[in-house]
Amino acid sequence: MIYALAGDIFFTRSRSLLGRLIRWAETDPNEPNGVWANHVGVVVSPGWIVPPPLDRQFAQAVVVESLWKTEKWAWWDNHKNEVGLEIRVYRKPNLNFEQLIRIEAEADKYVGKTYGWPKLFVHLADRVLFGGHKTLSNFLFYEKRPICSYTVAHAFAAGSVGFGMHPNAADPDEMSDYCEASDEWVLVGGSKLE
Repeated sequence: MIYALAGDIFFTRSRSLLGRLIRWAETDPNEPNGVWANHVGVVVSPGWIVPPPLDRQFAQAVVVESLWKTEKWAWWDNHKNEVGLEIRVYRKPNLNFEQLIRIEAEADKYVGKTYGWPKLFVHLADRVLFGGHKTLSNFLFYEKRPICSYTVAHAFAAGSVGFGMHPNAADPDEMSDYCEASDEWVLVGGSKLE
C-alpha cells in the first residue's frame, strides 16, 4: 500500500525487455551491480498509488508519465496488471503550494506528446562513448518529444527543484540515486505488483 501526495515522484522497475535495456544503458562503469530504476513519473493529484487490498472505494493518485505518449491518468488503473512491476515513491516534504502548482503546470505541458525515442540513443551514446558522463545528453532540449526523466526533471526545475544534473540529461537511475542519497527526499514506500 502506498498513498502518494501531489509532488511525489515514483520510480519503477519492470521485467520487460525494454526496461532491462534501459537499465543496462543507464549502468555506468562504477555501478557493477547495475541499476534499479528504468522509469520515473510525477504525482499531480493525491491518492493511492497501490491501494489497500480490501478497499474497493479508494481515491487513486493521478500521475503524469511519459510512456508511448505522455499521459495524465490514474496510476493504479493503468499499471495494476503489470505483474512483477516494482515501484518506489519519494517525497520532498518541504514543497510549497507555489512549487506544486508550477510542477504540475510544467508536467501538463507534455501531456499528449509522443515519446522521444531518439533521446534514449543519445543516453546510450553517453554510456558507450563517454563512460556514462553526461556529454551529449546535456543537449537534449527538444521538448516536443519528451522521455520520462526529461518530463519529470523539467517539471521539478519549474518548481526550483533539481536532481544534481541538468534536466535535459536526467535519467531515472541518476534521479533515483539522487533521491536515495539526499536528506531532502524521503522514501514513502515501495511495492511489487503480484
